[in-house]
Amino acid sequence: MRRKELAIRFPRSCSDINCGANYPAEWDQPVLKALEAIEALDSKVQVVQIKSKFGGLRLYCHAPGPVPGLSEIVLQAEAEVRALEKAGS
Repeated sequence: MRRKELAIRFPRSCSDINCGANYPAEWDQPVLKALEAIEALDSKVQVVQIKSKFGGLRLYCHAPGPVPGLSEIVLQAEAEVRALEKAGS
């Protein structure tokens, strides 16, 4: 799932992914799970980039201030991708 599809599926949080959404397809499940959780937050969080860096997931967000739970969502997604990569190696 890439930038256009993400913007349609997650209109509040992914409408402005201007830096791209480039990650392996096998990471879709943890990425989508994180985006669903971000979309459900009662905030103005915008996901600006999703990518693979140094073999791990990087999910960059912008928010007007601190957002309770956001860091935990991102860290959980990163941990799930690390587990997928470890299982696949």
